[in-house]
Amino acid sequence: MLCPRLETGNSSGNELVGLHLATALALVVYFWQDWIRVIRGVSTSITQRRIQTVDRGSPG
Repeated sequence: MLCPRLETGNSSGNELVGLHLATALALVVYFWQDWIRVIRGVSTSITQRRIQTVDRGSPG
């Protein structure tokens, strides 16, 4: 187990919050390009009142 304190139940709420924040930060860092695309898409759909799908090509 990576965090033995979590297994015993002796962890404080602050440690759990820190663990969740670190996980969220890791996901944002890893998927930053996808987040930029999502933010741009939402912004475009709000300002131009249209939804446009961009073909990213075939997977693989």
